[in-house]
Amino acid sequence: MSEFHELGSPRLNVSHLTALGFLTVVLLAAYANTFTAPFVFDGLALEARLRNLALAEPTGWLRQPPRTVGYFTFDLQHTLHGNWLPGFHAVNLLIHLAAAWLLYWAVIQSLAIVFPRTDTAASVNQQQAWSIGLTAATIFA
Repeated sequence: MSEFHELGSPRLNVSHLTALGFLTVVLLAAYANTFTAPFVFDGLALEARLRNLALAEPTGWLRQPPRTVGYFTFDLQHTLHGNWLPGFHAVNLLIHLAAAWLLYWAVIQSLAIVFPRTDTAASVNQQQAWSIGLTAATIFA
C-alpha cells in the first residue's frame, strides 16, 4: 500500500463542514460592505481597459503577463455582465473563499503527513489540526 493511503487522509466530516461554514460566514461579514463600493486604485484604470471577449477570436482573449489570468477573469466578467460592480465583487468573494477553503484543507493535510498519528507526544491530533487549519484560513480570510 502507498504511503499516502497509510497516513489516513482526513475525510470531509462534520468538523470540516463546520470550519468551511465558519470561513464562509467570516468572509461574507468581511466583504458585506463591498458590494456597493466602486472601483478604486488600480480598479479605475482596469475599468477603462475592460473589453468584451468574442467567441470568434479566442486567441485574443489572453493579455500579456504579469496578470494574464486576472485580466482574463475581469474581461470574462465584463463580457457576461458589463460594468455591474456587484458581479465583480461576488467573483472576488468566491475566489477568496475558495482560497481560504484550500488553505484550510492544505494545512490539515500537511499536518497529517508531517505528524502522522502515533502514540508519541509529537503527534498532532485531529482537533489540533482542525484548530490550526481553521486559524490559518481565518487569518488569511
